[in-house]
This record gives sequence, structure tokens and C-alpha cells, in this order.
Amino acid sequence: MDTNQASHRHLRRVLYETFRASPDPIVRTDGVMLPGAALWGGARLWCQKFREIGLQPGDRVVLRAPRSPGHVMVTLAAWWEGLTLCPISPHDKTPADAVLRDYDAAVLIGASAEPTLSSRASTAPTEGIAAIMSTSGTSGTAKRIGLSYTNLLHQLLTHRDALDMTSEDRVLSCLPWHHAFGLLVDLWPALLSGAAVTIDRKNGRSPEGIIDQIHTESISHASYVPAQVAGMLADKAGLNALRALRGGVVGGAPIRPSLVEPLASTSLRVGYGQTEASPGIALGRPGRFFAGALGQPVACDWRIRDGELHVRGRNVCAGYWDQQQFRPLPINRWLSTDDLVTEGPDGLVFRGRLDHRFKLDTGRMVDAPALERALLHAICADDAVVFAADASSIAVVLLVDDAGSADRTRLAEATKQVITEHNHRMSCCRVLDTRGVPRTPKGDIDRIRLRQLVLQAKPFHARAA
Repeated sequence: MDTNQASHRHLRRVLYETFRASPDPIVRTDGVMLPGAALWGGARLWCQKFREIGLQPGDRVVLRAPRSPGHVMVTLAAWWEGLTLCPISPHDKTPADAVLRDYDAAVLIGASAEPTLSSRASTAPTEGIAAIMSTSGTSGTAKRIGLSYTNLLHQLLTHRDALDMTSEDRVLSCLPWHHAFGLLVDLWPALLSGAAVTIDRKNGRSPEGIIDQIHTESISHASYVPAQVAGMLADKAGLNALRALRGGVVGGAPIRPSLVEPLASTSLRVGYGQTEASPGIALGRPGRFFAGALGQPVACDWRIRDGELHVRGRNVCAGYWDQQQFRPLPINRWLSTDDLVTEGPDGLVFRGRLDHRFKLDTGRMVDAPALERALLHAICADDAVVFAADASSIAVVLLVDDAGSADRTRLAEATKQVITEHNHRMSCCRVLDTRGVPRTPKGDIDRIRLRQLVLQAKPFHARAA
């Protein structure tokens, strides 16, 4: 029996012991509260339907359903049967036949209970692959990552144990389930711990709603991206709500300086990973936050080469789905993360993205992450961004709490003292309000939009990050 077969058998045993005839876990949504036994019963009906359709291990099932107990049932059934689950956004408007063709899938399951079947037989099954999940695409074109049953089992068990939840805990799920963070760090470790999971009514988009549910439903755990934390902190009740939690993970984007102090007063912990790593790579200790904190690696090998983090272990993905084909990669290889890190006393520290470096037309490499770190060390700013203004010059953007009252002349002079070797190529140095800067949904600075706005000299309008 190969490793994937053994992992699938182990996963089935875990699922059986967790759900069958059990009052735990519980999934709650508006007007519905289903215990483990009911979720198991629904999953068994889906297993029967999959068998009637004639699905075999490795057949691909696209799940385009909203976060719901039904989503949990389909996922449970697909993994029980050894199918390859392909979760996509419930808001994706692509026609069903195009989705089925794109994934070469046998079935598409949407909001209704009736699946859409493919009109043609799929090609090679992806047997042993538990899920094909898309990256967020915030640092480039989104990729589709194939996670094996070995990857999945490793991720769920290591994070279930590390996050240490019980059937007494109540978890508020605020993250999308078609992304790896929401599905494999937030939702499923909580379910396998026997916790009661409440599905956030507003899909994580209403800070006020999250705050209200934490208090009214006695929520003990919740996980967020930094943008959601920033939104909650903009409400005067937000910090107390975060402090009321006994656990949860903040990840998906770097921890910016303005979030450090409030997060350090909570029991939340930083998390770091990539979809290519199932996605868990590191977890911090509760309340240990600092700018760029990533946490300690979790059950994987790691090394730093030329400043870049590489990881290896059972969390590293099995391959990619590309052009309607699965492209396997060697087992036990080192995964290049493209993240620049250093090692500190409390774990790994994020120092920038490798792909943020750029060359000018002189052939000189500009190490933007290094310059940004130097600027933050020397200047009182919340963040700094360096990018190519054109082929021969650079631009610097400093982000501060109140750009209107900033001493721009002093900041520009301090910038010149930091980036001395590039002074003659600095075309502009702009000081902007942190709250007005464009960001991705996770809370990263949207460097592409920022560059466009700076070079076009468009005004920024203050708003909550």
C-alpha cells in the first residue's frame, strides 16, 4: 500500500470517529444547527449519489456552493470516496459546462442539491489527490495546487492538535472555504476537534457583524486575515471582541506594525503558509505578535538560502493542475516560497517578497525589500514601498497614520540618507495616509494599484483599511 492509500484509510478512520453517531461537531447557520451525526447522514447520501453516478477514486468534483452544512457534507463524502474535490468561489459566474471542461471534472455541485454532470468522460483521474485549490493570486496569476491525501491528513491533524480546540469551544468561521486558509486551517481542524462552528452571516465582510456574533453567541475562537482585524479595530468595540477570544489564527498577509500592539493583547496567534504547503507552514504562540511575525515552523523541515525560505515535508503539495492536466512534482522536494525571511527568537520574520526585487535599465538590481526594511528602521512610518517608476528610476512611498500633518521635507531628506546609492535615480518620494492605501482583500498592500495611483498622481481618499 502506498503512502497516499494509507493516508486515505487513516483519514476515513478519523472522519468516521469524528462524525458517525456523534453529537459533535456542530455546524450552525441562520436557523439551522446540525450535529455530527446529521452531517454524517447527509454525507452518506452524497456518497450514494456519487456511486450511482459511477464516480471512481480520483474523479474530480467541482464544489461551487456557499458556506453551509451542505458544503461540509459534500466535502466529507468526496474525501470518504477518495475523490478529488475542487472548491471554487460560490460567486464564480462561469457557465457550468466551462467549469467542468476547465477542471476536466465529472460533476459540478452548486447551491442546489442536484449536481450538474459532465457531458463527456473525463481523462486521467487524479487518484490520490484530495483537493485542487486555487491560490489567491495576490502576488501574480492564481495557480491551482494539487494536495494529496497525505498532504491533507498531515495538515488537518497537525493543526487540529496545535490549535487545541475541544467540543466545548465555539468557532466563528469568517474566511472563504474555497481558499486553503479558510478550509484547512479555519474550518476542518475545528470540526475534527469536535467544536461548534458558526458560519459568519456576512462572509467576514462586516466588522460590526463579527463583533456582535462574538458576544451574542459566546464565540471562543475565530481566524482572520489582517484586513479583517483592521476593520474590527476601527470599531470601538472591536478590541474587546478580539480580547474575548480564547484562540484563533491571523494569517494570509504580513502583520503590519499598526496591528502589533492590539493583537499582542489577545490570545490569537499568527499563522503563515501557502496553498502549495497545504497551506500550513508556521504558527506562533498566543499573543506573540510583532511586525512581520510568521511563527515557528509546524512539523516540516525548513531552511533559509540567500534570504529565501524553503520548506520540505508532508505539507508540500503533490503538483499543479494546469491546462486541464495534473502535473505531479517530486515527493520530498524543497518548496521555494519566494518569501524573504530571517530567524528570530520567536520564530521566522517576514522581510519581503523575492519577486519585489527589480532591475533598472543599467542592469543594477534594486533590492526593494532590503530598502523598505532600512527605511522602516530609520523613519517613523507604518510601512514603506519601493518600486520602479520607469526603466531608469525608482519611486518611494512612505505610509504614515496622518499624512496631512507629516513633515514631508524631513521625511524626504531622511529617505535620501537611507537609499544613498539610488538617490540620483529617485524620481519621487510620496507620503500617504496608511488608511487610504489600496490593499488586497487579505490586507497586503496592492503594489500594482499603488504604483498606478502614485505615477498618475491620483488623490487617495481616507478609508478604513
